Amino acid sequence: MNTCLKLIEEKYKITALKELAQKKDSKVYKGQIGSQKIILKIQKNITNYNREKISLEILKEKDVNVPQLLYYGIIEDNEPTGYLIENFLDGETMLDVYKYKDIHQKEKMIFQVGKHLGLLNTSFDRNELEKSELWKYAYDNCTSYSQYSFIHFYELEMHKWIERVNTVKIDRSSFDIIFHAISQVKEVENSFIHRDYGFRNIMVENDEIKGVIDFEYAIPGDMYFDLSKIIFNDLDFFCDNHLRNIFFEGWSYSTGKKIDWTRLWLYLAIQGMGAIQWVNRQDNPIIIKANQTYKRKGLDILQYACKKLK
Repeated sequence: MNTCLKLIEEKYKITALKELAQKKDSKVYKGQIGSQKIILKIQKNITNYNREKISLEILKEKDVNVPQLLYYGIIEDNEPTGYLIENFLDGETMLDVYKYKDIHQKEKMIFQVGKHLGLLNTSFDRNELEKSELWKYAYDNCTSYSQYSFIHFYELEMHKWIERVNTVKIDRSSFDIIFHAISQVKEVENSFIHRDYGFRNIMVENDEIKGVIDFEYAIPGDMYFDLSKIIFNDLDFFCDNHLRNIFFEGWSYSTGKKIDWTRLWLYLAIQGMGAIQWVNRQDNPIIIKANQTYKRKGLDILQYACKKLK
């Protein structure tokens, strides 16, 4: 990855480069090209690279605030590595500032968060989603949009996750409940979904949302999934009912849709399962120990959601 970084840095004459974040397959940097502040993402996972590239390309003409994609490409080194250069969005992440706000500021921000999510979810019609070919990067062997199934995507994911969870603390009937609920969702009207829509990916300035970042997991799917993500990760589902409902109001304002609680419980159960398996699959014991609270939260919401789905 260091070789790729050097090549990109020289090709685009990037200065003041500073690493901001690192994951298993990617690194994110802040820098400048001339006087313009930029974000550079280097991505070994080519599927995630394509998701973000396509998302930013198709969103640039829509009424949503997202980074502008300036340059991109794939470098053939030992293995293909993608890079994306985006303009830098001013502000701070909502994760950094939210906890310091009073209740009135939080209410204002949360409504905007819901409103912006609704705008993202309703940005494209079926023809635009098909033409974008974003669906090709949801799961393997998907050869046509007419055969594409978001529900099938999570059926595949769930079968992987079951092998990673500690079943001693999980009632095995939870798996049956989730698969039954999945089978009841016959036809999903696909929308554009972010799949990682949360406070860490929402940029704010003076209590106003400046933009949404990080589209590496975006695919066509059920918009109710995005609702479950933020109330699992960032709002205390059991304690923040007031703010959760304001978030829903903002989303309904943009989408014109009411909350489908059956789908919401299903996706909250999936969020819970996802949290548990993520902690269990980590190789580093320090990371596993540090995330036991997150795992416990996943278990709690999984059990609670499954009771609602019975």
